[in-house]
Amino acid sequence: MGELTPTIFHIVADYARNPLYRSLLKMSEWLTFELVIRSWDEIQLMQFSSTQEANSLIVVDLSIPFVDIKRLFPNRPIFVAADTPQACAAALEAGAEDAVALHGLSEVDTDRVLMARLSIWLERARLKTRLSERESHFRALIHGNGDGILVIDGDGIVRFANPMAGIMFAQPPTQLTGEYFGFPLVVGENTEIDIVTPRGVHRIVELRVVEIEWDESRAHLASLRDITARKMLEAERTEREKLAFALEKEREMRALKERFLTMMSHELRTPLALIRLSHDMLHQYGSRASDEERAQYMENILTQVQHMTEMIGDVMSVSRAESAELEFDPEITDLVGYCDQIVHEFGKSFRGKHRITFNAAFDQIRASVDRRLIRQALISLLSNAAKYSPNGTPIHVRLTADDKNAVLSVSDQGIGVPPDDLARIFEPFHRGSNIETIPGAGLGLAITAGAVKAHRGQVEVETTLGSGSTFTLILPVVISIH
Repeated sequence: MGELTPTIFHIVADYARNPLYRSLLKMSEWLTFELVIRSWDEIQLMQFSSTQEANSLIVVDLSIPFVDIKRLFPNRPIFVAADTPQACAAALEAGAEDAVALHGLSEVDTDRVLMARLSIWLERARLKTRLSERESHFRALIHGNGDGILVIDGDGIVRFANPMAGIMFAQPPTQLTGEYFGFPLVVGENTEIDIVTPRGVHRIVELRVVEIEWDESRAHLASLRDITARKMLEAERTEREKLAFALEKEREMRALKERFLTMMSHELRTPLALIRLSHDMLHQYGSRASDEERAQYMENILTQVQHMTEMIGDVMSVSRAESAELEFDPEITDLVGYCDQIVHEFGKSFRGKHRITFNAAFDQIRASVDRRLIRQALISLLSNAAKYSPNGTPIHVRLTADDKNAVLSVSDQGIGVPPDDLARIFEPFHRGSNIETIPGAGLGLAITAGAVKAHRGQVEVETTLGSGSTFTLILPVVISIH
């Protein structure tokens, strides 16, 4: 947009005796402005549109009555050339924009004085034009903005509101102006506010605030964006996600139930069959069996009962761990001696099948642990290592520590864990897809994970299919090491 050229509108009473007329003609050759010259007789007969322009200056001399000029141009700046300083003062008091005394000045001095005074006005007119254009542009942006815009003074009173702000509050912008805003103004942050319209409609609005100056005072510019629809969509999406999560949990529970029933029907069938067989043998041949044979039948029944009791105990342990009701009773223990004892006792059961070794990096590791849970975790790892490794292969147990963590690992040379099963191996009743006919309930690793969780630790797995696995327990329980 081109800049509007200022206009000097000169009203002439007598062309021949008017120094202003001569000087303005010369000035028009040096300065950029539009010069419009009309006689006083013409002005009294008609009105020109150019005189109504915002950046036009009326230039007259006091040979024309100033009161008449002011009556014709009440809102335009008027520049007066007078004979004396007293006449200039009177013109300024009556409302003149500026006045200059030209009496006694030479032609050169008149041009110089007029050039100085009028060049100041011309520059001021250009600045006013630019400011007016920018203000118009700003107001167009504000009024056409899709966000609500408020200007709020230091007392929290609304000083300006654009049409969109009126729509958000369901009030005319003029009615908002002068009201107390009532919401916290946090500069530089996006906050959410809840607007309730006079009719009780709730709107969720995102509020952004910056500091500005308004009428030469500190104020805040608040930008308001209606995010009600977005928040409703987010709420719907969250609700859908919750529903999907609940459905997934329900599917997992159904799958868990199916695995549990499958495990129970399979794993309990064998001990029950052995118990039934021993019972039948005692019932049919008990009178003819020797004391040793009868004792063996009873031992078989007791062994299978113990097996089922342990299995039920494992199921209960997993259930308590899943429901966060697992008992946790820590005590200060030497982990080196305790783990060595567990490994030694376990090794007696697999003597001749596996060579089980235990190595500790320190002579003593004092730690605060639940001895029962540590035993369950280590026995479960050793049982899996023995069960899923070929006879004759070694099983290594290693214990080390730092200032915080005790690190217990069990390594074997067994069948390993398929990659697709790694994400679920700690779930109750889940068994690897490569176990084939190897018996088991799928509870050992779930028990281990529950014990580690109770100690606020973690389990890590390194495995190679067909070559073996290493399960590492990291327990933040160390008190001291020696």
